[in-house]
Amino acid sequence: MSTATIIDRYTRILNALDAKTAELQKKLPEIPCKNKCFNCCEQLFPITFLEAYHISRLVQQMNHTERVARTEYATTTNER
Repeated sequence: MSTATIIDRYTRILNALDAKTAELQKKLPEIPCKNKCFNCCEQLFPITFLEAYHISRLVQQMNHTERVARTEYATTTNER
């Protein structure tokens, strides 16, 4: 199986996951983290090569202003 085929299949899985996530967000607009929060947004966890690849591509596609804003947000979020 070629790398392009693997990336294509993985992208289709991500798109399906994004669609399901969007559907759930419409039903539950707020994630109830305050009550039984496990600090998921502040934990370090491993990611796969394909996840890193897709994140890198998305960051590269951002315009400069958006990239700077997200970097600043991530930095200040990490300092809490």
